Amino acid sequence: MNRDEKRHYFQRFKKMTANQFWAEMDILHSRAYGMAQKHYEEAMDIKLTPKQKAAVVTKAHEIRELWDGMREIAVEATEDEQFIPEEVKKA
Repeated sequence: MNRDEKRHYFQRFKKMTANQFWAEMDILHSRAYGMAQKHYEEAMDIKLTPKQKAAVVTKAHEIRELWDGMREIAVEATEDEQFIPEEVKKA
């Protein structure tokens, strides 16, 4: 995203009501979660058999929906989580 696009988004966010802002944040969190899910599924396609992948996907859905109660991805559900790159974890 270039500088002008960033400025446009920032101006759009500044004009939002609080409810509109939080709805947009939920969308952004959902998009980030979806991208992470895509990455893990692609990795599982390469490393696991279809049966193993299906078992992992089923368990991940169970953990997200039943254990964590996250039927939808929202800011409140993800506020305590942070992505930490592997190279930072190892340092």
